Amino acid sequence: MAVRLAGGYPLPAALAAREFLAGTPADAPGAPADAPGAVADAVTEEVLGRLDRERPRSGGRDRHALRLLATVGAGDERLLTAGPEVFSALAAWGLVRRGPLGLAVREPYRSLFELAYAWRRPAC
Repeated sequence: MAVRLAGGYPLPAALAAREFLAGTPADAPGAPADAPGAVADAVTEEVLGRLDRERPRSGGRDRHALRLLATVGAGDERLLTAGPEVFSALAAWGLVRRGPLGLAVREPYRSLFELAYAWRRPAC
């Protein structure tokens, strides 16, 4: 699961492996394969923590905007509704790319954030 979640990238692979060793999936109900969202959530929290140390935060609005951006795929300043300063801050992050539809989160981080969001707020 760590390799699949990481998409071949060393940082998320190392973070996911650390979560497995720490027992994150085993602590969740069901078998380890039933909790990829729990692992993705821990990995994305670590990624966000590293981003916090690298760049000044905008009161949590950047975290919310990044999760939204990962979930919808791509978005412009209007979609993110956090203001131009958050849009510009996200555009400067290495895991975000500029595209024809605005900003988009690069893989495998987009998938990790989307999986973590779905785990935190299941549709059922």
